[in-house]
Order: sequence, then C-alpha cells, then structure tokens
Amino acid sequence: MLKNMNSLRYRHLMAINADHRLLLTGTPLQNNLLELMSLLNFIMPSMFSSSTAQIARLFSMNSSEGQSSFERKRITHAKLIMKPFILRRVKSEVLKQLPAKEESVEFCPMSAKQQQLYSALIRKLKGTTTNGEKRELTNAMMHLRKMANHPLLHRQYYTSERLTTMSKLMLNELTHRDSDPVLVKEDMEVMSDFELHRLCQQYSALRECKLGSDLLLDSGKLHFLTKLLASLKEEGSRVVLFSQFTMMLDILEIFLKHHSHRYIRLDGSTPMADRIGLIDEFNTDQDIFVFLLSTKAGGLGINLTSANVVILHDIDCNPYNDKQAEDRCHRVGQTRTVKVIRLISKDSIEDGMLRIGQKKLKLEQDMTACEGEEDNISDDMASLLKASLGL
Repeated sequence: MLKNMNSLRYRHLMAINADHRLLLTGTPLQNNLLELMSLLNFIMPSMFSSSTAQIARLFSMNSSEGQSSFERKRITHAKLIMKPFILRRVKSEVLKQLPAKEESVEFCPMSAKQQQLYSALIRKLKGTTTNGEKRELTNAMMHLRKMANHPLLHRQYYTSERLTTMSKLMLNELTHRDSDPVLVKEDMEVMSDFELHRLCQQYSALRECKLGSDLLLDSGKLHFLTKLLASLKEEGSRVVLFSQFTMMLDILEIFLKHHSHRYIRLDGSTPMADRIGLIDEFNTDQDIFVFLLSTKAGGLGINLTSANVVILHDIDCNPYNDKQAEDRCHRVGQTRTVKVIRLISKDSIEDGMLRIGQKKLKLEQDMTACEGEEDNISDDMASLLKASLGL
C-alpha cells in the first residue's frame, strides 16, 4: 500500500494527520529504489513531499546505461540519503545462538524428452511473442518455467485425436450421458497433461487413457531428487520440500509414494484449523521424512525446526519469498545446521531467474554502494525472456 507514491491509496494515506510516523516491517523494504523513497516520503513528508516528482525521476532510472556522469553522481548521492532513516536488525545480529545455514544450487539436466519439448516450446513462443507486449511475455515466461519443472504441466501427450476419443468415451459416464462430445473436448483442450491424467483416474470410462509412471516421473529434477532424497534419508536428515505450483506438489506426491517416502502436505488450500495438527504431527513423528509445502503458504506460525534440509524445487521470481520459505526451518528452536538446496533446470529460463534474484539480494546488501545498480525486477524478467527466445 505504501510503495507507489502515484496511487490514490497512497495519497489517502498521506492525508492522515499524525505527529509521528513509524514503519515496522518484517519483510524487505523495497523491490527498487523508487519504492523505498515512497516509504521514506510517507514517514517524513515534511522533508520529501515537496519534491516527489523530482524524487520519482531520480529513482526510476533502471540502469547506468546512457546516463551522464552527473546523473550517476546524483544516484550515488540519493542512495546515501537513505541510511540515516533506517534501523535494521537482521537475524544474524539478534540470534547469535542460531545454527548456520548452508546454501547450495544444484543444476539439474533436463531429461531427454523434457529437453526436446523445451526446445520445441522455445520455437513456438518465439513465433508468437514478437511484438513484446508485457502480458504476452509474462505468459510465455510461465510456460517456460512450467516446462523447465515438468513436461506434464503442459499438454503434449494428449493430442487432439486422443481427446476426441476420450470425449466420446465420457458419454458412457452417467454424469455426461447427455453431453455434447464437442463441448467436452473443448473443456479438455485447456487442461494440462497432468490434469487430464487425473481426469482419467476419476472416471472409469477413461481409465485406459491414464499416463504411465514413466511419464509421471520423467523430469530432470525428479531424477536428481531420487538420488538426493535417498542420500539424505540414509544420513538421518528430514526435509521440507517447497514448490510454488500446487500441481507440481501433486506430482511430487506421486513421486514420494513411488519411492515409499512418508510425507505430509500443506498448501494454501489447507484449512487453518488443520495446519497446526499437520505441523505437530511432523515435528513429533520422526518417521515422516518429507513435509511438502507450497512456497506462498510458508508463512506465519509454520515452525518446522525438526527438519534440517530445505529443498526449493522451483525458485520464485522474488528471492525474498524463497528466503521466507527457508526460515520455516531456520528459526528459534533449530539445533542443527540447515542445508538449503535450490534446484535449477540447467540451460533453462531458471538460470536467468537465479541471476536476477541474486542481483536483487545484492541491492539490499549494498544499498549505499556507489555502483549505480538500480533494480527493476519486472524489466529484468522481460529482458531475460526476450534473450531466452532470441528476440
């Protein structure tokens, strides 16, 4: 609410007549320097409000390319303005007794079929995203991210001919006896392979159309996880496994059952009343090896300190979401060193996402540095996608 000084909500908040203003937050202050200045303008309007237009111009610069030396000096000076107004305490300063956190990145080669499908998707998107509109780029990026994680998040194996057959078979079900097979097929065409596989499990008329376990388990990350989880289990570790995609959590459930790993799952759809019970069960039953959790659900009240390994199956565009997810394990009560492992599909769009995330974290760590590295994540992501598609 406070990060955009041009919004109507911001102007309403600025109209609040208060002698003192204090902003307390447990989350990162800014995605870019302009957002940070919007916060400072709210807290100290007497100092900043008279020049909001100038501030906006100064802090909305996204890179040092094409800037004069005078402009770069102004940016350097503007960074120095911030320091006196921020009191920041980080976990390492306050919790001296907290065990260390070791972070690593594992680059997982895609499976042969997955690599083939990823390359075909690149060619397809390259032909449909030439105008570079932001919405199209966002959709294209999500398509690439899904393919980099698992091919079944797209529709490849259920061809149009196969869907025609399935739509006719659906008429044998009592619930669809009077349905139009053309309309049934239209509904199927917008579903992914995995959604169609679950549909086949749901209706007896479609049971023969189910996908085999060879396709359900065919992704580079799942191949890597097979070996990783086996070694972690042997050494007595317990794992929290994160994914942003609930459908990916569904596939991970199949994967864990296939390898006979006991697990518990919690995501955004889990009722609040059930959450504490699941957490307590995991923390008390040492035979439960994996806690499956969606990244965005890893928030308030989720304490999983009985686990000592965090695996991020797929990273977020915003690295702070991943950081907050990691801290479900790395918090008060943890007695062992926490290992954080990020899985990145090699030679995919996730490579670039990782670099952009590291750049964003650097902005926080080096906020007063004189490097002119103003960060704008959405623009960086658009540039990354264009580079991936060769545009």
